[in-house]
Amino acid sequence: MCKALEDLYQEGRTELLLELLKDLGTVSEELQQRIMNEKNLDILKKWNKLAVKAESMEQFLREME
Repeated sequence: MCKALEDLYQEGRTELLLELLKDLGTVSEELQQRIMNEKNLDILKKWNKLAVKAESMEQFLREME
């Protein structure tokens, strides 16, 4: 995948993850920065799946580690 498409894909994953997490509660500045700074698409994909399944922000935070 070319760099521009990869960057666009990463940006989309990041935005989706933040939107999903907002449905669970308040997203701390620290968590938001961690997500926005993550460059590994596999990790972002994992976190997106966790966010969809999580019933609370606390559950997401526990399982993301």
